[in-house]
Amino acid sequence: MTRASREKMQRRLCSVVLIFEGLVVFFGALVASRMSDHTSAGTALAVGGGLALACILATGLLRSPYGIKVGWAVQVLVLATGVVVTAMFVMGLLFGALWASALRIGDMVAEPTR
Repeated sequence: MTRASREKMQRRLCSVVLIFEGLVVFFGALVASRMSDHTSAGTALAVGGGLALACILATGLLRSPYGIKVGWAVQVLVLATGVVVTAMFVMGLLFGALWASALRIGDMVAEPTR
């Protein structure tokens, strides 16, 4: 296994986590816009939509040297949304664990060389 193949596998796994996380965050913003007593619907949609977009953009940044750090920052921000929508604490912890697992497994597993 070469280092390049391990990094490629990490990027693939982390991309999957971030894309699905973006979808969950977007749907969480829709829930927050209807159910939150702390914020207005517009604010919840703007913050949630922006964070969902950040998940998608972080996927593209995984090719750069600081892409993993941006991914960690997104994980922290998603966890922080649990202040407004309590269920997002659970989602933040779940996706944080998936993110850490993707990094670990991606480093261990690589495509066979042909």
